Parts: sequence; C-alpha cells; structure tokens
Amino acid sequence: MGLLSERDVVDAGVVTSNLSSSNPVAAVSVGGAPRFVAKTGRPDAERWEQGDPAAERVLLGRLARERPSWLPEVVVCDSDVLVMGFVGEGQSLHGQMEEGREPRRMATHALGAVLRQVADWSTADIAPARVPWIFRLAERPWPRFVVEHPPAVDLASTVLTPVVARRLGSTAESWRSTRLMHGDVRWANCLVDGGGGIALVDWEYSGLGDPAWDLGCALAEHLAWGPLGPETGPDPLGDPDGLAVRAVEAVASEWAWILEAYARDASSAVADTLDATRSHVGARLLQIALQWTYWTPDDAVRARFVAAVACALLASPPALPVGSAP
Repeated sequence: MGLLSERDVVDAGVVTSNLSSSNPVAAVSVGGAPRFVAKTGRPDAERWEQGDPAAERVLLGRLARERPSWLPEVVVCDSDVLVMGFVGEGQSLHGQMEEGREPRRMATHALGAVLRQVADWSTADIAPARVPWIFRLAERPWPRFVVEHPPAVDLASTVLTPVVARRLGSTAESWRSTRLMHGDVRWANCLVDGGGGIALVDWEYSGLGDPAWDLGCALAEHLAWGPLGPETGPDPLGDPDGLAVRAVEAVASEWAWILEAYARDASSAVADTLDATRSHVGARLLQIALQWTYWTPDDAVRARFVAAVACALLASPPALPVGSAP
C-alpha cells in the first residue's frame, strides 16, 4: 500500500465497510481514531456501468499536487489502492440533511460553492469523462445495466415515452466536455469536514465534462430523498405531473440555497450551465430510479415514484430559483 504495510494495517485494525458491492472501502483506525480510508479497485467496472477506478486514481494523483479544499488528503494513489485522509467524523451530507432546516441550509450552500469551484478548476491534461449512461437509454441497445436486470427493463419500458426519449437524446447531443466534473454527486459522496466545508469523494465518473450534470445531480438528491413519498397514491406513475409539481414545491427553497452559492456571478458560462441543468435534474432522477430497482428491489413503489417525477421534469424542465434564497 505504499505508506502502510500489511503489518501496519493489521496492527492498526481495519474495519471494512462495503458501501456497495462495487465500491469496497476500508476505514483504517490508528490508536482507536480513524485516520485513513483505503479503497481497492474492482474487476467489474464495466459490467454495471460503474465508473473507472483507474481514471479516478489518475485524476486524484494530479489534483493532489495542489490539493484543493474540496478534496481529502491523497496519501497513496497507485494502481492497486487509493488511500485518502479521513474527513471530519466521516459523516456524509446525507446525515446533515436530516438534522433540520438550518443545518441543511448551511450544508447545501457549502455544496453549491464547492461545485462551482470544481467547475472552475484548471482543466489542463484532464481526460474526458464518459457521458452518463442514462442518456443512452433513448438508443438501442440499452446499457447492459438495464438489459441484464429485468426490473430495470420493465421500468424503462414503461417510462421511456417518445417525449422522454427525445429529451434524453437532445440533452446528450448538447453535452459539453469543457469543465472538470465529479460525475456522481450524491449525499453519500459529499463528506462534512467539521469546519462547515464539503469534501467530495468517489471520483470514478470524473473528468472533462458538463458541470450542469454535477449541479443537476445535487438538485435531484433533494427530490429523491425529499419529503414527498410514494404513499401519495397507489401508483405514482399514474399522476406524474401532479407529483412533480408537489415535489419541486417541497424543495424549491433548498434548491435556491445551492444555486445561490453556485451562481455567484452572472457570467454567460454559469447561465448556460443553469439552463442545461433543468433537463439534467430529470435525467439524473430517472437514473436513480433505475438503479434503485437493483439496489433496493423490495421498494419498487419508491422507484416508480422517483421515475414518475423524473419523467414529468424531462417533459417540462422546471424553472430554477436563482434569486435570493430564503
């Protein structure tokens, strides 16, 4: 492992926490206190349309030389393992989002600022990121993740109307590979550093891409985990427009917290990003819905609820609240 030998790890004590079957992570504690996080590679990166661990290592090795504030300390970065410094108490943004309105406001405002800093980072020598697989759903053949998973096939067949297909296709055509992009902004990948800042982890989808995707992912998290749940009707797909309106109304003020920090000036580049983000929110939600059929197969209603909101937003991209946030 470079910095730590196998004996060092055994002596320190390693608690392995498989956040998912495709993302093996181990927290290394020294003297009872967590000090590092080690992440090993995966042999099946393409099978489930996952990100690229090798690309993550290359990018983080390059960023480590300047170490922006939104990146944990990179301790070891080689072909076999990635070791990064432990962030704060290891709490993800997901935990802070459940602590009340004021903690959410502070956290999402910090995230908006971080996403803008990522998009503004120097892009010299950064390889292009892969276009998210959700945009290929309007094409044939479908991504293997969908084809090899029958519940995903069933849901995709239901929601992929001509309107949704056209929107996904047109968004893919307008994709820009111009700025640094994280590529997988989820609450679980946003760690609170203890000082009110946010550090981003899991850069396997990163590269030169469209910053509107990162921003759209952040906004979509509010809807996917928001207060409006599938209990609003026996079949959420039966009332997608009504669901979307109520869902967006429930989180619009918190969207403004992110957007206000992101859009700190009126540059044309930011305006273009905000406009593209309107469609990216729906695309990301649809991606989440299809992934949930694999991650949480017993919660099919929740997946259909998220898919319903996604389709309504793709058919009619929402206005984004970019004024003064309450």
